[in-house]
Amino acid sequence: MYWKNLFNVGYVVKTVNNGAEAIELAKVEGFGLVMCDLDMPDITGFDVLKVLNELDKVPKIGIVTGCAEKLTSIEATALKVDFIINKPFELLELTSHLNALFDGV
Repeated sequence: MYWKNLFNVGYVVKTVNNGAEAIELAKVEGFGLVMCDLDMPDITGFDVLKVLNELDKVPKIGIVTGCAEKLTSIEATALKVDFIINKPFELLELTSHLNALFDGV
């Protein structure tokens, strides 16, 4: 639902169903931003983040999760992400983060 709204305001959006698909797609396509949950089956968001941060061209990274309040500030810093949003969230909150990341780019 959030992603459709982003598409409607001009963003090109691709979605995948799991962490393995995210890793494979990120390896072959260059993205300006990857948004990922942390809690996924098999390959977790932490695994996806590790791969993203090892790419030649590291995209901006946003975490969209229901467990952000469980992260300590040290853990959040160690994730090497540009923003973390706790679910559920309003589109305005996401848009604010995106504007902060991409204004002037």
